[in-house]
Amino acid sequence: MKNCSLSYESLKTILLHTEANLRIKMNKRMPRIRGADKAVPLKIDSLELEEYSTTINDSTYTFGIFRNFQTEDIPQIVKFFNDRHGVPNDLDQYDFEISAYSSPILPGDVVAHRTRLVIS
Repeated sequence: MKNCSLSYESLKTILLHTEANLRIKMNKRMPRIRGADKAVPLKIDSLELEEYSTTINDSTYTFGIFRNFQTEDIPQIVKFFNDRHGVPNDLDQYDFEISAYSSPILPGDVVAHRTRLVIS
């Protein structure tokens, strides 16, 4: 099969008309298009920002921490949560939960604090 490359301007035009979630997947899998992808606005019909998930045009991206054990005896509760997108909070070296709000809020940070933000 013959490789056919697109010009930078043609790629930008194609990306402009590509659905947002497909563009996110393409950007993740094809590092060579990232420059053009950053130069083109991402068209989003609806956006929902929740504490541990983001929904873009009916596709939900969930955030969670998967716990890894160095032994073969993984507790059942850990297996349960790892199979369901992980847990929302990490543990410190003494197995105490690290609060998601323990980090300082810096300029430019967006803080949702258990609220749901919907943009349509």
